[in-house]
Parts: sequence; structure tokens; C-alpha cells
Amino acid sequence: DSVAGWIAAVRVEDRGRVREELNRIVAEGGSFQIEYRVVIRGGEIRWMTVKARSHAVGGASSWRLLGVLGDITARKRASEEIERQARELIVSREALEQQTRILQSILDSMGDGVVVADTSGKFLVFNPAARQILGTASLDGDPDHWAKHYGWYLPDMVSLYPADRLPLRRAVRGEPVDGEEIFARPAGVEEGNWVSITARPLREDDGEVQGGVVVIRNITAAKRAAEALKLAKQEAEEA
Repeated sequence: DSVAGWIAAVRVEDRGRVREELNRIVAEGGSFQIEYRVVIRGGEIRWMTVKARSHAVGGASSWRLLGVLGDITARKRASEEIERQARELIVSREALEQQTRILQSILDSMGDGVVVADTSGKFLVFNPAARQILGTASLDGDPDHWAKHYGWYLPDMVSLYPADRLPLRRAVRGEPVDGEEIFARPAGVEEGNWVSITARPLREDDGEVQGGVVVIRNITAAKRAAEALKLAKQEAEEA
């Protein structure tokens, strides 16, 4: 019923980030995108994602957020399990041999793409969903060529994504990435896909980074729905 009520439902550890984003939107306007946890009745914790844009109401005297709220608990849990499995696979070749069948079954059945690479850029995991979403198979070689090979572009859909800012490269450097949006259009493909990428570094017990894992989600339909919502709002305001 109110912003205060919304904040009250957010898990204590995440309230600061949510407040910070809200304060930024109040001061600057623009878009709002964040993932956080909520505590629902009975004490159950759920992961939520919000993507919205601020709109002035009543001659800019007040504002509101218009957007989409989604429950991503299942995806978060799946990502955490994949991260745990991937760490074990990189640390031990024996563990790789023992868990290959189970992990492969999980990877093959996932709707999200999963890619795991070591610090040299060699791909260790590249599941079928990743091939389908990206429209091409894995490429072993110089990570500087990834953007061109996979046709990864900035939101303008024209400029190649900077090689050193790709989520997997950042994860290998030890930097986590959440919800990075990239336009993917490999050579020879007329229509590309919008993807949202979450990346995490894979670390040894002593904290040393051994590689990175990314989870790739096709958000093309969601982007089109958002554009349709924006167009409908504009038409309604004009009417």
C-alpha cells in the first residue's frame, strides 16, 4: 500500500540497497532495476526482481514507478546449485568424473544458458540452452574475440560490447555481475535476442579465483512486452 510497506517486507540485509536505489530514482529519475529478498508470511524468504522506470505525476510534483515485479527464487536456487557444482568441478578432476552425468542432466534440462570458463578463457561448460540462446557453439580462444564471435552488442544494437566489460571476463577477474543486458546477434542471424546475464567468480577455499560462471536468460519476450506497455501508455496519454 505504500513505499514504507514495501521496504518493511524486504529482508533486513537488503533494505539498504533498495532504499539507496529508491533515493537515487527520486533524485535523478530514470530506470530502476534491483534484485532483493523478501520475507513473506510464515517466514519464507523469496527472491524478487523489479525493473521499472519513474514517471512524473501531477506536473512533476510527485512520481511513481511503472514496471514489472517477478519472483526469481527458483532461478536463484538453480544458479546457486550450478555455482556450487561448477566450483567442485574446477577444483577436482575426480569430482568432474563423478558428477558429470548428474550435472549434464541438470544443464541439459535448464531453460537458462550456463557457461563456465577457467581463467585462461577455456570453456568447461556450455549447455544446450546457451547454444540455442546465443545461436552458436562455444569458442575456445582469445576472450577478446568473444564479443565478435557471439555478436554481443551494447543496447544500441550496433556497437560491439567492450571485450573487457563482458560479464564472464568480469567474473574471472573476481567481480560479480547481476542482470547485465546484452543484445546477441551472431553473424548470419537476421534477428537477435536480448539476454540478461548473471555472472559469478569461482573461487578456491583460500579465495583465489579459478574461473567464472554465467547464467544467460533470454529476455526478448519481456523486452517486447515492456515496449508494448510503454507504447500503450503513450497512446493512452495522447488519447
